[in-house]
Amino acid sequence: MALLALRLGHHHLLHAPPAHRRLRSCSQRLVVSCSAAQVSGGAAAAVVWFKHDLRVDDHPGLVAACAERRRPVVPLYVFDRRILAGYSDTMLELLLFALKDLKSTLKLQQSDLLIALGNAEDVVLKLANEVQAGIIYTEEEVEHSVRSVLANVESSVSNGLFTWVNPPEIEVWSAPLYGYKSLRELPASRDQFLKEKLPMPTPLSFPTFPALNVGLDTGSLPTLEELKIFLKESRMPQDDWVPTKSTSARSILKATLRQRKIKSNVELSVSDGENIEDITTNAGASGRRIKDSFFASENSLEVRGGTDITLDALDAYLKYLEGTGKASWQELHDKVRFAETRDGASFYTLFGPAIQLGVISRRRVYHETIQYERDRNAGFLSPFGYSTPTVTSAVDAICSLEVLLT
Repeated sequence: MALLALRLGHHHLLHAPPAHRRLRSCSQRLVVSCSAAQVSGGAAAAVVWFKHDLRVDDHPGLVAACAERRRPVVPLYVFDRRILAGYSDTMLELLLFALKDLKSTLKLQQSDLLIALGNAEDVVLKLANEVQAGIIYTEEEVEHSVRSVLANVESSVSNGLFTWVNPPEIEVWSAPLYGYKSLRELPASRDQFLKEKLPMPTPLSFPTFPALNVGLDTGSLPTLEELKIFLKESRMPQDDWVPTKSTSARSILKATLRQRKIKSNVELSVSDGENIEDITTNAGASGRRIKDSFFASENSLEVRGGTDITLDALDAYLKYLEGTGKASWQELHDKVRFAETRDGASFYTLFGPAIQLGVISRRRVYHETIQYERDRNAGFLSPFGYSTPTVTSAVDAICSLEVLLT
């Protein structure tokens, strides 16, 4: 498989090559031309570097970037091995679904999403030089490995050589569920936190984008197989990780029994008699492909796609107790019953990957969920709890995630 690389200026990002060709060495994957791309209107461009925020809805970075109407806005996504090192094949597939939708959405706004493979610090630095960027917007991170990547980008940009006077600023944004500016402002105890009754900001609408006229080819997305090959060939010794499933107590027991050639009459299974490891093979599958399905396959439990699909799936989830004639909603309801292995488990099983990829913001999920609850109760929220189990599951999951991610 041939090189997928960022070529700026008058050159192009190479399109997806045949799968039988090999990727070249890691040091050759990023190629930038010497000629600079000229931005329209002479204004310094704003680069919006996407990582785990693959949406245009409720995106403070995009809103800030588009605030100056004459400023070119250059959206960018980098397939960086350090950011994707822990992704399963399922997550990689969902990532590609989300990027495809984001790219299509931006095209509808006369913009586009630049696609690059390589180390983020190299890509961002060279792109900033090519488009003469004055500012780079990116989401704040909490995971150590991704924070390290962000730190490398900041160092690369601050120490880089630019054709104009000053290097671009890096503006880090966040979209917290509660209205605080800094974690230092939060009370130390939960009781004090509840007493303060912090406001909950309304999700932001997506902005009007300026046309992307910076003289560069934005490129195409790799296939799943190409992406897997890229990640495999660019792995470093420090990237080694082992899936949790392969180290579970059950997996270790089975491997030990096989090694010792011991036959066991004990069947390790779930309550309905299905094998634990094979439990997803019939995950709400109906035996037929549903038109406009929210899922990548019959056996998938994770909602796939972009923001609009995820919002529609959330609507179906919240209205689980209501009847529906939509086949896609009926399919989701079947999967809710399958995924509810304990009270509240179904929400994160279905929507966890979408939230992790930033296809939909936590604020948007909370806002839509509470609005549905108000609509069911004539505009009020009951002090005695929520009216449906799916509303309870969604609110509890989002509030728990807010605690984990702050």
